[in-house]
Amino acid sequence: MIKMLPPSLRDEVLSNTFGETLEHITFFREMNDIDFLWKVLPLLKPFKVEKGEVVYWTGDSAEDVFFLVRGSVTLYTAKGNPFIKYKEGDTLGDSDALLNLPRDSKCVALTHLRLMIMCMTPSLLNSLKREEKRIVEMILIARKKRDYHKRLMQEADRRAEKEQMIQTLINNKVNLYKYIAGNEKELQMLTKKLN
Repeated sequence: MIKMLPPSLRDEVLSNTFGETLEHITFFREMNDIDFLWKVLPLLKPFKVEKGEVVYWTGDSAEDVFFLVRGSVTLYTAKGNPFIKYKEGDTLGDSDALLNLPRDSKCVALTHLRLMIMCMTPSLLNSLKREEKRIVEMILIARKKRDYHKRLMQEADRRAEKEQMIQTLINNKVNLYKYIAGNEKELQMLTKKLN
């Protein structure tokens, strides 16, 4: 029925029905293919997450792509180190869901979130078969994003290990000074014996 409308009226209906999503989500805002938008947008489900809640865990199966309408999140490595923040307009979980891989990180809400979720079910993918070119583009972007995440996670874990080593050295130095201060007479006697 929508396809029978004149293009300008179709665009207006799309804008009125999904205006906030189109306005806030970069992926949809940059999309020029109205037919693709009409196939995907009605499949989105609204979802809210409270500040501090986990959106998904490392290793979870990845069936959903999250479009961040409002709020921000931080992703954490498997070792618990933060490595990237996403904000309003960004897409989350696409690099896992589109590649059919488990979640590569833990996602935690920094603020109250309003999300739109697209579940990557076989029926969705089947309905998008004619959009093969668009899906291939999305998968290529997902691969690049996953590789980028992997690099950021490795850097975050290395940085955390270095910080931990430095903290351990500082603690050992402080403990050494405390030992010296508490055992000054003993150390003086030992020094005399050595000389």
